Amino acid sequence: LARTAGIDMMLTLFTTAALCCFSIGLECRISSSGKKPQNKLCTPLFLLTAIWVGFGNMTKNPIGLAVPLLAIAGYLVLSRDFRLILDAKAWGGSLIFLGITLPWFLLVYQRVPDFFEVLKQETIGRYADPDSTPHLEPFYYYVPALGAFAPWVTFVPAVIISVLSKGFRSLSRSHWFLLIAAVTTFVLFSSVGSKREYYLLPLYPVLA
Repeated sequence: LARTAGIDMMLTLFTTAALCCFSIGLECRISSSGKKPQNKLCTPLFLLTAIWVGFGNMTKNPIGLAVPLLAIAGYLVLSRDFRLILDAKAWGGSLIFLGITLPWFLLVYQRVPDFFEVLKQETIGRYADPDSTPHLEPFYYYVPALGAFAPWVTFVPAVIISVLSKGFRSLSRSHWFLLIAAVTTFVLFSSVGSKREYYLLPLYPVLA
């Protein structure tokens, strides 16, 4: 897969780029707190995140949107840093995302009137009627698949113990965000009825 430009490899590229830009933006925002000239450098990182999310969604909808969006939402809820929505210019990012994705959806809808029905079946339908989805597997299917991350996966218990003993405050904002991204991504793919091992590819860069 690493030698191909398949859909899931391209999806992994864009989700990784989005999460990377957002995490760097978090660190930039903290280091430049109270320094408006430096803070201007942080906003482009958040807007660049929206570009990668748009490309990811165009590659594989809606996973390209769901992976970074769940991570960001989880971070906002757990950190209670809701001012980030304003600092990151979320409205500008939304416009960028729509500018990338909306024209394609409208053009396809003009040519294929039942397009949104197909889209609904391939997205919401995967949750509402999992028995009709291809490659149906149980919720815990991806737990053994984490063995593909060996030998580094063997350090996960030590990391968990270290975080619990020192507390989450010992983590930087970017590390905290990536930890949340790893959990939300794993739960997202585990909750979908249709499962294949390479579907989990967007998780591996985050774990790394």
